Parts: sequence; C-alpha cells; structure tokens
Amino acid sequence: SKEAKEARELELELALRREERLKALRDDSRAAAAPTIMTVDKSCAQPAVHSGATPWHNRRRFLAYNLLGSLTSRDEDMHCTVEVAFADAERGRAASTRDWYRSTMAAFDEEGAVFAAPAADERKAMVWYWPFSPWAANSDWHADLPSEEEPTAIALGFNFTAVATSAHNIRVFSRTGRPMGAWTARSAIVSLCASDDTLAVVEHSARGAHADEQALIVTVYSLADERRIRRLRERPLPLSAGATLAWIGFAQSRALVTVDSAGIVRTCVAAWDYEWMPTLDLTTIRKSAAERQWVVGVTDAQLICVHCRGSEGGGLDFPTVLPRPVLAAVLLEMPAVVVEGSLPELDSASLMLSAQLEEARAALRSAPDEESSEGLVELVLERIVALDKNTIKQIHAACAKDRQARALDLAGQLRMPRSLEAAIKLAQYHKQMQLAERVSRLMRITFGGTADHVTNNDMLFDAPTAQGPYAEGLPQNNQSFDAGLPPRARTSAPAAQIYSRAEPPGASLAERTALLAERAAARQPSGKVLFAAIMKMAHFSWLLTIF
Repeated sequence: SKEAKEARELELELALRREERLKALRDDSRAAAAPTIMTVDKSCAQPAVHSGATPWHNRRRFLAYNLLGSLTSRDEDMHCTVEVAFADAERGRAASTRDWYRSTMAAFDEEGAVFAAPAADERKAMVWYWPFSPWAANSDWHADLPSEEEPTAIALGFNFTAVATSAHNIRVFSRTGRPMGAWTARSAIVSLCASDDTLAVVEHSARGAHADEQALIVTVYSLADERRIRRLRERPLPLSAGATLAWIGFAQSRALVTVDSAGIVRTCVAAWDYEWMPTLDLTTIRKSAAERQWVVGVTDAQLICVHCRGSEGGGLDFPTVLPRPVLAAVLLEMPAVVVEGSLPELDSASLMLSAQLEEARAALRSAPDEESSEGLVELVLERIVALDKNTIKQIHAACAKDRQARALDLAGQLRMPRSLEAAIKLAQYHKQMQLAERVSRLMRITFGGTADHVTNNDMLFDAPTAQGPYAEGLPQNNQSFDAGLPPRARTSAPAAQIYSRAEPPGASLAERTALLAERAAARQPSGKVLFAAIMKMAHFSWLLTIF
C-alpha cells in the first residue's frame, strides 16, 4: 500500500543518515589519531618588500628613496622617465633617462642605478644598469632573465648587484654585468638589501606559530672576495605578533635594521652574535592612530622618516613625489622598563650606547692594519666617553635615591679611570662614604689606584683581540681567564682566584693585611704601591692600638 511504501522509504532514509553519521565519526577518529600537519594559506604569506619604493600616484612614484637621495619614475604612456636626485650635491648631480621597459623596482648609489622590469609582450623579464658618470663608453648593460622567471627583489652593493626571481633564484652580477654567482633559496624571497660588500637576503621560513604570523629568516653574505661568495650568518627575523615586514636596510654603521607593520624598529647587533635588539617603538611618537611613519633610512642615532596621515585618516600611507616629502628625524630610543629608583631614559641610552660600542669594537677587531683602523679608534673612544657619561648620570640618580648597591654595580661598568674618580666624588657629595670607599677599592683593583699610566689604547677593549693590529700580547692556550676585566685589571689565574676571595667574617687584622698583600702581589704593581698598601694597614693597626 501507499502507507507501507512511505514507511519503507522513511526507514531507508533514516538508515542512510545513520550510516553517514557513523562514517563521519570514523573519519573524525582517524583524523584525530593521524599526526596533525599544519599548513598556512598562501594568502597569509606576505609579498615581497621593496624598501624605499611607493605605488603609483598621479602618474609618479618612488622607485628608491634612501639617505643618499631619491630615484623617481614618471609615466609617459609609451615609456617612463627616471630621474635621480641627491640630497647632497657633492655626492652626485641630478640626471634623468628614459626607461623603455617600465621597471618596477630599482636600487642606486653614487655611481649608478640598477633596475628590474617584468616580462611584457614577447620580451622576457630583464635587469639593466644605468651608470651616472661612466669613465668608458658603453658602460650600461642589460640582461634577460630565463623564461618564466620574474624579478621579485633587487639590491646594489659596492661592487655587485643582486636580483631575486620568482623561481627562488638569487643572481649576482658585477657592475659591468659579469655574472658573479647564482644560487637557489629555500623558499620565496621577501626582500634584498646591500651595503658595501654585504648582502642580506630575507626569505620565508617553514611557518609561524599561528596562521596569521610570518616566519622569516635573514641570511647575510659577504662579497668582499669577488671570486667566492661567503655566508656569514643566518638568523630568524623577529616580527611583532600578526605583523609583517615593512622595511629593511643597513644603517650608516652597517648594522642591519628592520621595521615591521606594528611600528617596532629592531637592530641586528653583529657583536652580540647577530641577535636582534628593539631600538624604537614608532607608536609612541604618533599623534593619531591613523598616522604612519614611512622609513627612509637609519643613522647611528636617528631614524629618518616621513610622517604620513595614513589611509585610515583620509590620507596616504606613503609620501608623494610632488610635493616633495619633508623628512623628519626620530631619535633611536630602546623601549625600556621602568625600574624603581632608576630613570628609564638613562637605562635605554645605556643599552643603546653599549650595543654601539660593541659594534665599533667588532669593526676595530677586524681591521686589517693600523692605517685602516685610525678612524675606528676615534669612534671607539668617543663611544666609551659617551657611555661613561651616561653611566655617571645613572650613578648620580642611584645615589640620590640612596641605592648604594646599584651605584656600586654601575661604577663597575665604568671604563675610564677619570670616570671612577667622578663616581667617588659623587658618593662623597651624597655623603655615602661606604660607597666611596668601595669605589676607591674598585679603582685600586682595576687601574692600580691612579690614572696616570692608563693610555687610550688600554681602554679600547675590555678583552684581548683575536686579530688585527691590536692582537699583540694575547694570552696563549687557555690563559684568557681574565677576558672580562679591564686592561689594567688583567691577572693570572691564581690572581683571579685571589681577587675573588672574600674576607672571612671576623678576620683578624693580620689576616686582612695578608690578603691585601696577596692581592697587591697578584696585581704586580710597583714596589712603592705595594709598600704603601702594607703601610696603610700597619697605620690602621697603630690606630687600633690607640683606641
């Protein structure tokens, strides 16, 4: 009957639904038992970054903008007109040329500019070089990239130019167009930047901790030897949570600097084994949430940028070619925590100055001869003076807050004997005589009690150098036990143990005198210094007998 037929159909439909539910449960259990393989959507991976480039606006755009000047492109329908302008007229003169390939990226310096253009019509993608003041005819050149390869990033160094392609290849040419090398990166290349004979390559890593986070790595290469490309270091490139890389380049001190979309500026300190240090938070200087800072370059102490209204504020996130953008300088200041009894701005300056000092020392250590290190010696001494001045301010603030232990800790960071003398006077000014006595003892241990015999060369390094003109007198084998002590405080291994030995509680005057004599002998001062130290303790013993 009709009712029986409908009942059978309903029963069959219910059976099919039960089977589907059971199948779904079995699939879920199998998926739970199988190892989880996380994948990142390709749309989450950020595209390539061209530092100093802007999109088209009113038929004009910046192809490159840095501390040297700007390279602009103007759309002329059939071709583009490229113009170069230098911030300093002594570095170069303004010039222009026609770009028949409608290049999308470029890099330049005082000698010339290199461009990359995508494939169009029947023409392959290509790289071409424009010399500004060639000494020989036909110094310009162009090179066609292989089929199905598009340029994704470009950089220009002292004696080379590098281009990254969509096939994950990095091709290096000389200034004359001679191929110097080529290799394949592990994944898509995000950006290239160069300074002198150093090339930095940023590429995607495996994946981030979350789907919306970027996982980038940066590899630094040296092209000082044109016959061999040498990889110096590879490190993860840190970014803020959910942020992307917005700018990357080398500072004037040749330190690698990055800026992410969250506004955090980070510097790679080579002297600290290429670790990244946050040096500025751009959100602290913004007048509104929509404002943006478009980075031009970084000096030793400042970040040069253009303040933009931002797209969310009714403006643009980048500067326009016309009118010319106004550059602003922002002082690099590491985001520091607020420690009780301390001034955050001084703590931040101390960290920055310490990193800059170690960078200068690393450059001085690698100097091949004394002639090439003269300027570096002056730079190291200037930064030592600046760091000691900042430390003296910190000691003054600690003494004002009656933080004597912190003041003594800061005094141990001073590198010049005159700075220790100033710390003693500060302690005496604040009537903290116990602190003054301990700083005096620190000065006797470190510099022998006087600053007369300390030269500038003694203050260049806190530890012996491994190479270069300042590598003389290095400890042999395993005798580098005192690497952390100042030059005048370097001792032998037994002496280091003597100085680390504390006075036993309740020690008698004879025991204290013997310990002082051991320390004086370990330091190996002149006989007059040793005699004065022992006589001082003997005088103290005579005073005790009177009282």
